[in-house]
Amino acid sequence: NGYIALNHKSKKIIIAFRGSRYYNDWLINLSIFPVNFIPYLQYHIDNSFNSYNCSCCLVHFGFFQAYGSIVEDIYSTTIELVKTYPDYFIEITGHSLGSSLAILTGLEFKLLGLNPLIITFGGPKSTNHKLSEFINQVFNTDALLNNLFENEILFENGGIIRIIHKGDYVPDLPPT
Repeated sequence: NGYIALNHKSKKIIIAFRGSRYYNDWLINLSIFPVNFIPYLQYHIDNSFNSYNCSCCLVHFGFFQAYGSIVEDIYSTTIELVKTYPDYFIEITGHSLGSSLAILTGLEFKLLGLNPLIITFGGPKSTNHKLSEFINQVFNTDALLNNLFENEILFENGGIIRIIHKGDYVPDLPPT
């Protein structure tokens, strides 16, 4: 579904997720019913929810299931890289299905104290409005937007950049 890379020149740990390619990916895309979002790593690793408080937050079942199948490996590898390269910045990116995985991974990393920059391309709707608002709050996107207009783009505390094409129908799916 993706890979983790190092860019020593720009001091980045890059986590990249691909879009839909195989039959199983399309089955994931079509599993559109919403389920409660529970931070996977906090629940499965340390069984705490100390930084999570989002009632009625829902996530696309297929994306959440795909995320759950890969996140522990991604997290353990990333933590080892952060220990080895503590001054490196984490960037998480993805296209289409991969953008949903990038958002869920980035959110959970942020809840666990990391500060990733998430950059997505052509991503579908992964969450309901409540969870989207929560993500915006966690990443303080209002302040990021204000800094953008003041030409002071600072992402030391992470952030989200969502890139879509005007004619692309995927960002409007699934319909709400």
